[in-house]
Amino acid sequence: MPYLTSLSQTWSNLGSGLSNNALALTKYNDSIYAAGEFKYAGGNPANRIAKWNGNSWDSLGAGFNWYVNTLASYNGELYAGGQFTTSGNNTVNSIAKWNGSVWDSVGSVNAYSVNTVLEYNGELYAGGGIGSVDGLQANNIAKWNGSNWTAIGNGLNHFVYTLCIYNSELYAGGNFFMSGGVSVNHIARWNGINWDSLGAGLNGVVKAMTVHNGELYVGGSFTTAGGPPANRIAKWNGTNWQPLSTGINGSVLALASYNGNLYAGGYYTNAGGISTNCIAKWDGTNWSDIGAGLNQDVHAIYADSSDLYIAGSFTFAGGVNANYIAKWSTVVGIKEGNSEEILIVYPNPSQSQITIEFDLTETKNVSIEIKNILGQTVKTIDSSVFLNGKNKIEIEVSEFTNGVYFVRLQNSKQNITKKIIKHG
Repeated sequence: MPYLTSLSQTWSNLGSGLSNNALALTKYNDSIYAAGEFKYAGGNPANRIAKWNGNSWDSLGAGFNWYVNTLASYNGELYAGGQFTTSGNNTVNSIAKWNGSVWDSVGSVNAYSVNTVLEYNGELYAGGGIGSVDGLQANNIAKWNGSNWTAIGNGLNHFVYTLCIYNSELYAGGNFFMSGGVSVNHIARWNGINWDSLGAGLNGVVKAMTVHNGELYVGGSFTTAGGPPANRIAKWNGTNWQPLSTGINGSVLALASYNGNLYAGGYYTNAGGISTNCIAKWDGTNWSDIGAGLNQDVHAIYADSSDLYIAGSFTFAGGVNANYIAKWSTVVGIKEGNSEEILIVYPNPSQSQITIEFDLTETKNVSIEIKNILGQTVKTIDSSVFLNGKNKIEIEVSEFTNGVYFVRLQNSKQNITKKIIKHG
């Protein structure tokens, strides 16, 4: 039989994870940084911010006394924004920068919160619930040049939640609807002098934006874009709004472009008519689920060249224990045979019995677990049943409570999860 190169996509955890919700992710100096509401990372103290070096978690100085909502790098330094007021003995109102040993203040900021920071044209833009910066009225958005703060035109009349660069222009999204006397329904574009609207805008809050395949994708809690229906997600091509199929049935809180697809995270159970768990993938035409998904909402997604990092309120990802942070990876491997899937579970849905088949030449160290929606193991299949090349087994599930379960196959080279439904 021929050998084929195959792509295996799997969920994995980042050690023992975090102790509470994660709200922000970024990459800085080759490490992944996570921030949010947590006080511990990898079991060690890390007040609301920590870094993952690929093997373990480290804290960053004294951390912060309250929530961190956003992270970004600017001029080679790491910046954090949120609802905090101090870091150890230092006063750092809502925004701070890391000097390698302590968190320093960034000018004078009077804000309820900083929700998003982004470098644009050599300056750092901050959006949130911002009243004033360096004594200047800011109206929820301002920019920092490394020494001083400046207001951005008339600003926006309510909170800014997300910033994005599209076609070399700055876009802001949030729950605002005016800039001065100009109507800008929840999304606006900065032309260098004023804030402009994007057609009729959106009828609800914007929480996330990203650029994918040359278009601006927007997620939130809205149900129309430019007037026509667009359930919680839409795209802007520079002129017009378009929906993405029938959209999503709950709030979209995070967006990222990865491996040619758009990934949307939030708190929902259906995307384009497909059953999903808080995260889904858009290929330009259709929505699909991501493995077995997450058991609670997603607040942040960060894509690098090889992996997709996801942070939120979940405690398992695809049946894998993953406390508030997880990684979705594409692994290239070699598979004997044709294009059959490595792991097949049928019938699905099932009332009483399922058959598990897998296509692996090495069965000696295979293990299979079945987990419920809470990530609890409800059945373990002893690896001894797979000796002598056996790769098919029937499992009785009639005693299982009706609902969603995850079949996880694992050996030294593979970690694959399939979602199944028990009914009737």
